[in-house]
Amino acid sequence: MRCDTRSAAAAVVLPRARIGINRCVATQLVLQRIGTAFDRADPPLRQVRRAGDTMGEIVSHVYRVTGIISEINRAAAEQTRSIQ
Repeated sequence: MRCDTRSAAAAVVLPRARIGINRCVATQLVLQRIGTAFDRADPPLRQVRRAGDTMGEIVSHVYRVTGIISEINRAAAEQTRSIQ
């Protein structure tokens, strides 16, 4: 009787254990694939960040040049007034 009881218990437990193991393996595969996707996405994201930083620097320099041109225009206007 004990053998029959143990066999019946094993028949119930083993399929459930296999399902749990398969889920664990599937979860690990999914996590690996997610990691791979992030690894592939990271270099383009770094390039986008660098491009954004460069654009910010360009805008900053354009503002400086605009300020210098405004000062030149004011100085030229003052000279014109003093000549007349």
